[in-house]
Amino acid sequence: MGFRKKSKMILHLLLAVFLLSLLPGKTSGAGKKDPFPEYAGPVELLQPLNSVPTIYDGAAGKEDGHDVLYTTSKGVPAMFHVIDLDDYKLLRSFPLEGAADSWQHEVAPDGTVYIAAGKTLWGYSPETKKVTPLAAIPESSLWALAVDEESNAYIGTYPNGKVFQYQAKTGKLRDYGKMIGEIGQEYVRSMDYHQGYIYAGTAHKKIIKLNVETGEKTDIAEPLNEQGFVYDLDIADGRYLFARYSESKNMYIYDLQEEKWLDVKLENVSGLHVADSLDNKVYFVADGKLKYIDLLTFQIGETAIPYTSVFARGGLGGDRKRSAAPREKSRDHQL
Repeated sequence: MGFRKKSKMILHLLLAVFLLSLLPGKTSGAGKKDPFPEYAGPVELLQPLNSVPTIYDGAAGKEDGHDVLYTTSKGVPAMFHVIDLDDYKLLRSFPLEGAADSWQHEVAPDGTVYIAAGKTLWGYSPETKKVTPLAAIPESSLWALAVDEESNAYIGTYPNGKVFQYQAKTGKLRDYGKMIGEIGQEYVRSMDYHQGYIYAGTAHKKIIKLNVETGEKTDIAEPLNEQGFVYDLDIADGRYLFARYSESKNMYIYDLQEEKWLDVKLENVSGLHVADSLDNKVYFVADGKLKYIDLLTFQIGETAIPYTSVFARGGLGGDRKRSAAPREKSRDHQL
């Protein structure tokens, strides 16, 4: 082997030794270095997100003189949040153990924020700033929630399509039974309260008017000749019941005072909820636009505002002088 080749091999060997000396390691035995780095032990972190972070619903209220939003984000577990709408900041968060999400929140007249999540009715107090499990509901899922003037909560369920009443003063549950009771799996998917009655939207086209004192049930939706889920149901201005069917995307208006359906059909509606009127107009999303119906003339109009998302989960209307409670609702898809 020539001198040039030997020199090259020596240089390569010296370079390899030099690079190996740069590897991290610890001295072990008789001055030898461990070529592998030393790592700390495992540290348990929070559970990873198992889906896209989602907010299904929220309720607006007052806390310490500030406008706040109460909402729950989907997760393991679901997290209940209090957000300052005046200062645009998160005030506090609470895990709802055993729940993955929440489809509805309601603020009662006594200030309690009711949260239907998992198989539990939860209550948040703006005074103590704490979340408490109030009642275990013996059903698989809680889909709908409403409150009355006595701050009692009403919960709509799956798979039996029942309505329960949580009595605020005693903590007792009253089971009104199935709203329909015709098949094994039924939903109460939407719900609102008005002057002694619960109006429950079901998965099987019916809207049940429930007398909360006697338990008497009446289907008021038969004249509509619709099918499928009554996915959304809200009472606006303490008089008009708005009900949307998810299959046809038609929304109808029931006059609670006159006890009859108006000769009005809102078509291709994609929003999940409506709020009280603003300047006599109730706003909704249809055909990719923000539209409204004038409650004085019942004429339908549209704004210049496009809405290209799949759903509008709700918003705020006027001063929210509701028959059941002086509160505001906000159901937003994103914050």
